[in-house]
Amino acid sequence: MANNLFDIYAKQYADNFELVLQEMMPRGQVACTVSYDGRGESMQIVDKIGTVVMQEVTDPGADIIWQNPTTEARWVAPSFFDAAIPIRDQDKLKLLGDPTSDYVQDVVEAHNRQVTTTIRDAALGTAATGKSGTTTKAFDAANNTIAVNYGAGGNTGLTVAKLLKAEQRVLAAHVDPTVEKCYCLVSSKQIMNLKREPQFINADYNPDPILARGGVMARWGIWNFIHTELLGVDSSGYRRVICMSQKAVELKYWQDKIIRVSERVDKRGYPFQAYIKAGFGAVRKWEERVVELLCTESGL
Repeated sequence: MANNLFDIYAKQYADNFELVLQEMMPRGQVACTVSYDGRGESMQIVDKIGTVVMQEVTDPGADIIWQNPTTEARWVAPSFFDAAIPIRDQDKLKLLGDPTSDYVQDVVEAHNRQVTTTIRDAALGTAATGKSGTTTKAFDAANNTIAVNYGAGGNTGLTVAKLLKAEQRVLAAHVDPTVEKCYCLVSSKQIMNLKREPQFINADYNPDPILARGGVMARWGIWNFIHTELLGVDSSGYRRVICMSQKAVELKYWQDKIIRVSERVDKRGYPFQAYIKAGFGAVRKWEERVVELLCTESGL
């Protein structure tokens, strides 16, 4: 009877976790492509195909000439994460059936933060390439990093000049923002920077509404803004803001989430435990579609 009760609680917890997860999607996840077919220790997810050029047909009877564009494999390996919450009062087990309870909300938020961190690290990290995934390709900092003092006489936070330069870099990579959405991951301090920029908030420069309901930034130019406090810093302490198109990074889930509710007979007082485990990984597919903007946070 007890096991059946735990199964009921586990199903309620799993159902509510999925319900809340749909409402509270990981912030970074919307900025990339997502798949759910991960298997094995690592997996080749794409052959990056180089540019193909149309050729003029001058002789209808001539042989077809094949082009051999360059190809480059990208590999992604999973990491597995879990979270466990002790529940010391049997009455509190009922809270697992409440999607608004902290027992559900906190674990969803922990899952979402880890997904966003994984995407962040993939966007600016080293990608596995080659026939077997043993070759590595670092982020192209020389071409795709915008300096902290870009467009100014000294170091600055996030500015319109930096956003415009990032837009130019992504558009130069043949990204069509009317087809492929583009995102900019920013922290609260970069939001503060931009809200002080007249060219950013003035409708004369941008007819689209900058601020959504509640004052949250929505879009400027090609960039859809995503607020996260999980962005890293470089060795000089400058914030690493990420601008990228949606196809630049792929997130792959490796296994369905495991959710269990059980009694811990190995612990004093026989507490209950709510447990969740998930596996996923991410890889940058297109170097030229990811741009890093270095921003100082001095004085904020």
